[in-house]
Amino acid sequence: MKILAIDSSGMPASAAVVEDGKLIAAYTVNYQKTHSQTLLPMIDELSRAIELDKTTLGAVAVSGGPGSFTGLRIGSATAKGIALALKIPIINVPTLEGLASNFHGCSELICPMMDARRTEVFAGVYTYQDDCLSVSSDKTSLDVLMDQQPVSVEKLCIKLNEMAEKTGKRLILLGDGCVKYRDILNEKLTVPYKIAPLNLLEQRAASVALRAEELLAAGRTETAEEHRPIYLRVSQAERVRSSRLAEKSPIRIRPAEEKDLSRIAVMEKLYFSLPWSEKMLRESLHQAQYTMLVAENCADGEIAGYVILLNAAGEGNIMNIAVSDALRRQGIAGKLLTEVMHRGREEGICDYTLEVRKSNKAAVTLYEGLGFRTEGVRKDYYEQPREDALIMWKRKEN
Repeated sequence: MKILAIDSSGMPASAAVVEDGKLIAAYTVNYQKTHSQTLLPMIDELSRAIELDKTTLGAVAVSGGPGSFTGLRIGSATAKGIALALKIPIINVPTLEGLASNFHGCSELICPMMDARRTEVFAGVYTYQDDCLSVSSDKTSLDVLMDQQPVSVEKLCIKLNEMAEKTGKRLILLGDGCVKYRDILNEKLTVPYKIAPLNLLEQRAASVALRAEELLAAGRTETAEEHRPIYLRVSQAERVRSSRLAEKSPIRIRPAEEKDLSRIAVMEKLYFSLPWSEKMLRESLHQAQYTMLVAENCADGEIAGYVILLNAAGEGNIMNIAVSDALRRQGIAGKLLTEVMHRGREEGICDYTLEVRKSNKAAVTLYEGLGFRTEGVRKDYYEQPREDALIMWKRKEN
């Protein structure tokens, strides 16, 4: 199967075509132009050079994040457009897994790191099983020792020292972060390490394609509608917006993280007769069609509430929303709903729906204040106690 791979997550823009483990073509540019100027012309030129019939493509792979917000959006939009036009799946390759694939088959500790500014990097730690140099149909060969995450360079050095000493493996660093923060690495790393040579230092679409073949063999694909970039933290504009909101309110609305799931699971059990398990919450957190936000109390960092939105073929289904008893009647639920719908609109959602207990007058009033209207009833929808649910919709025209 032919796979077109693209990478615009960092400074270089890159495209490649592979077929059944063979690299057919690769094209990389890293020269004073934006990805919006280079990526599509690069794909067209590459296609002409190898006389590529795009209808023979079986999938499009994209370096999905983390990385530059603008770069990721350009790459994802390009991948979605190609996948929609050709009716083929997308293989969403985590950027740092693609970078680690520059050293495919290496059994040392591979640590790609991308500059995230303010002495922070997006980093992960990977290794390969000895002599595992081919794609396996039952599992991928890449071992994830530390999944990609934002981390300070100093904290990363502590982690790398511990892992290298524990495993006895050598350390290989790559990515623009290890160049920018070389002085800190020299000071804080107490174990031997090597920085990758120039030809293996940065993102390459050929490596994205290599990892994509492994993910494809493991069945990890998604549709164009499901695909989203992998943002490990919010953009600068969103951080400024949250900061301004925090000045007016002690509650901060932010995307849910792994660390929040245990608290959300407790609230599920407290407030719902059919609660979602922590496993269900974790699966939803990592699925592209779900948006999960939490309301964090800025004073103590505790979770005051949360909301879960499902993008169901372009319609927004508000699955669950809850606020801690002690912090109700402070407008938190309204802020959660307003923010999750704001984010949904950025993804093209116009209409939103939810169910609410018929007797929950306070919630019904809140939803009506946000533009929701009752359009139906689900008989005996709720248990403990059994009760009808009102079906409410907020439509674009409301």
